[in-house]
Amino acid sequence: MKELWFEGLRVWFPKGPDDPELALLAIEVEKADYWADPASIVTYAFAYVRTRLTGQSPSPDEIDESKSVHFRREGS
Repeated sequence: MKELWFEGLRVWFPKGPDDPELALLAIEVEKADYWADPASIVTYAFAYVRTRLTGQSPSPDEIDESKSVHFRREGS
């Protein structure tokens, strides 16, 4: 924890790197999905009304463009 610590983190972790309730997790990420362009207010409003009427959420691609980042080759 101390190796990765810098003072700017104290904003979120005021007790510093020795806080017994602070934990560091190591994860291995293969792929991350994110939305590249936010939906316009009109597009979002239409999706909201349609969802309220039908009870079904739109797919992310119906609201805006989504993209993926691969950190490892699939199948490796």
